Amino acid sequence: MVSTSMLLTPVGEHRHEIDPSRGRRWKKRKRKRSSSLGIQTRASVTPIPPDISKHLTVGFNSTARALETMCKVPSAAINEPLSEMATEKIDRKQAGKPSKLVAVFVCRSILPVSLLAPLSSLVASASQTLPPEQKIRLVCLPKGSETQLSAAVGVPRVCIVGVAQCSSASILVEYVRHNVPAVEFSGMVGS
Repeated sequence: MVSTSMLLTPVGEHRHEIDPSRGRRWKKRKRKRSSSLGIQTRASVTPIPPDISKHLTVGFNSTARALETMCKVPSAAINEPLSEMATEKIDRKQAGKPSKLVAVFVCRSILPVSLLAPLSSLVASASQTLPPEQKIRLVCLPKGSETQLSAAVGVPRVCIVGVAQCSSASILVEYVRHNVPAVEFSGMVGS
């Protein structure tokens, strides 16, 4: 848990440095007020996000979405090769998202079973085609780890964090791969 918190701490520090968004309308009103008063506003400089933030999914929806994209068979394998324009669109869509999750950390004590069951089946089906040493690991964190995770990320409440392969998380990923068994896919029961 300590290494996970250390990995996520730069993301939380970055979140504390930036101003939270107040929406487009607020910005338009502020510009309109300052232009009518003749005041020039200086452009706010946003700090550069840490490199690890590109390799994380925080929350159930983003993690489930990343796992679902890993489950899908690429259309190039089924049909003829994609055109250059189509591959450029796919590359642009995938630019800000983690490539391939290697571990999913879950605060099991506060996550309801109705969310944990589909998540474990998503992890199993996403890693079904991967070799045994590269299968996605589902790591259940101990009770009370939600507060540490949320403090590290800088979000009020965090139950699920997905980690993709990257150089800054390599030690944590190797530790998880050696100590946590892969989730097995049970398939359809009673067809």
